[in-house]
Amino acid sequence: MTRLNKLKRNILYVQAYYFFRSFIFAYVIERLFWRSRGISIAQTVYIEIIYGAVIILMEVPTGVLADRFSRKNIILSGSLLTLIGAALILNAYGFAAFAGLIVLSGISGALTSGSVTALMYDSLQEIGETMSFEKYLSRIKAIRYGSGLLAAMIGAYAASKVSLILPYQMSVFSCMMMVIFNALLTEPNKSSSENVTSVKEIFKTARAVISSKHYIQYIFITGGAIGAAIIYIEEFWQNYMDGIQVDIIYFGLISGLMSLSVLIASSRTTKIITTIGTRQRKRVFYTLTMLISAVSYVSLFLIRHPLGLLFMLVPIYIQAVLDTVILGDLHHNVESHYRATMESVYSMFNSLMSVILGLGFAYASKVADVFYGYLSIGSFLIVIVIGKIIYFKKKALNE
Repeated sequence: MTRLNKLKRNILYVQAYYFFRSFIFAYVIERLFWRSRGISIAQTVYIEIIYGAVIILMEVPTGVLADRFSRKNIILSGSLLTLIGAALILNAYGFAAFAGLIVLSGISGALTSGSVTALMYDSLQEIGETMSFEKYLSRIKAIRYGSGLLAAMIGAYAASKVSLILPYQMSVFSCMMMVIFNALLTEPNKSSSENVTSVKEIFKTARAVISSKHYIQYIFITGGAIGAAIIYIEEFWQNYMDGIQVDIIYFGLISGLMSLSVLIASSRTTKIITTIGTRQRKRVFYTLTMLISAVSYVSLFLIRHPLGLLFMLVPIYIQAVLDTVILGDLHHNVESHYRATMESVYSMFNSLMSVILGLGFAYASKVADVFYGYLSIGSFLIVIVIGKIIYFKKKALNE
């Protein structure tokens, strides 16, 4: 097989990897399983904060390693840790055990977060198809949520008819498949600048890019806030539905509707990117979408009814679009030799935002309930919107 064909296969292997990364039957009942193992809502948030702290500490070092050495080996290491975690959680009980597993998960997440998309972009660059990057990002988003929808339906049924642990046992298979497809990847060629640039210089360059490019700062703040907020829908919607007494048998359907929202968003993302066009129009788009998301979170506090699901679907749709738009902007505006590092810095900032949000969410959920937790997130996003408008008012968003 020629090298060109191997690099084209990379795109297929990455898509297969993301299919099995989301084909996890346990996600749909995760919070109920955690509760059955002695983990409260407040403890769950504390564990999420631990996860965010690990990401903050590990993102940049792992991104630098991926840029400096081998992206394939970094990705493969991350998927192996995921497989180990999937096996260990079957016998985990109590806060200490779950905190330890989340540290393992955080390291795994840091290893793969920027490395996979960087490998995909560089594969496309070597075969001369970088303009297709956003198209593949949208396709991957659709694949992830399509497989997630299928896994949720199966997982919810298995949990309701057998036990909460069965979906976790079934998920080990998907983790094994992730390892297999990552092992099949081909390392893209590194540019000469990548081979001679030191780790210190890579990090210095990435920091200089962020500090000097106002547009990169703008998308960092937008993506970081929206991405951090969506975590608390993805991770706690089960608690919300349990709080309004929705039966577990419907959880697969609810998860499926969320996945369908992402699938619809992914199918329209390319058209949205073309419509938005200029950076000035993107700036308006980013601000409006953040404001709409904020209103949706506040509505979850006000509407304690199954119809509240509609207000979960709105920020899920928005985040699905923004994730592709922002990653595309980021990769098109950075050089290959610090591409994984820059995405890791972005992910680190996202995690920092999630820690800040998590502290408010945990406090509100502990002293009141999960509904007040969503009110705290909506309030935080409104503050971010106002602060962003003030901060960038006198800055020209040019390169």
